[in-house]
Amino acid sequence: MTDPNYENDEFWAAAIDIPDDFKLALADFIINFGRLELAIDRLIWWAAGVDNREIGKALTARLDIRPKCEMAEAMLAQFEDNTVWTKFKAQKKEIEDVTKRRNAVVHGWWAAFGETAVAMSIRGKQAGAGAFAGGKPFTADDLGKDGARTKKVERAVLSLISVPTPSFRKHEH
Repeated sequence: MTDPNYENDEFWAAAIDIPDDFKLALADFIINFGRLELAIDRLIWWAAGVDNREIGKALTARLDIRPKCEMAEAMLAQFEDNTVWTKFKAQKKEIEDVTKRRNAVVHGWWAAFGETAVAMSIRGKQAGAGAFAGGKPFTADDLGKDGARTKKVERAVLSLISVPTPSFRKHEH
């Protein structure tokens, strides 16, 4: 049921009008997050020796970022040289942090007041998402920094991919 006074309520009217600088910063963040997910997909495909993009997509398309990270970590741990695995593990905390931010801003309830905005969690499981889930105000600049941070992580993940694929450890049967 819709409240007929919803549109006339000054609080709601102010909260709903999200400034363009926030929209632009959010778009940048979400675009960079999508690229991060694709970088993790490509890392998995590379580690598995998959050259066919369609086969690669069949392996990773229906997975969220957490199981993708678990898959990548498990596969990279099988390389004889653990350098790539170690470097990926070093990025995992950053990936988890930007994922929490992404989930909070995508699945949260947005409100903007002047120079600040909040994205409050509407899902109980978002409680660990830091400032966004708690409804702490942030600026468009803060959101822009999240976009830049996500881009940096994406580049770090892509830098792990090399040719040829390293050899796997030998396992006795």
